[in-house]
Amino acid sequence: MNHQISRVVTGIALTLAFVLITTVLSVINNVLPAHAKQNAVVRGSVNLTPANNRLTIKLNLQNIPPGPHRADLHQGSCPLTFQVDGQDSKFGPFTPGVTLPLGNVQAANGILKKTITLKESATLQIPDDLVSSGKWFFCIHTGTLAQLAKVKNPTPAKLLAALKKIPPAQVKQLACQKIDGANIQVNGVEGA
Repeated sequence: MNHQISRVVTGIALTLAFVLITTVLSVINNVLPAHAKQNAVVRGSVNLTPANNRLTIKLNLQNIPPGPHRADLHQGSCPLTFQVDGQDSKFGPFTPGVTLPLGNVQAANGILKKTITLKESATLQIPDDLVSSGKWFFCIHTGTLAQLAKVKNPTPAKLLAALKKIPPAQVKQLACQKIDGANIQVNGVEGA
């Protein structure tokens, strides 16, 4: 009788071990690819077409983490410095001469395909040398900088002060690539 009980217990133990191992492998299979995608380098292309007081930006990127993120064209360097010709801008980093905001973007399953059109206005001028000067960068960073929208009577100085209060872990560059022509290839953060 003890021998028969021992066989049953061994059978149950083996079945439970098999179920446990299968479950663990399934979890690893499902979790690791998502984790790997979140840590993967953002890659793809950005096409810029300036014409008739407009700028059309076609984004075709992959490996974008979930959630809304901020996209910009900015002068300076990568990682982001907000400098113009090596000097801090006297008008601050959020003026149209330094930053052209593209708004918030959000990927579907890590893929971002979106066309954004900027139209010149009294407050937004598209630089003539945007695609040829080598002074501009395309950038996507985590977060939406919604904190900056809460700044009362915003000036470049107030916005910069508010930006400096955001913990660095909350704002991380996902992609930053020098604009050196109308078609750029994005491969993570330049200089990182």
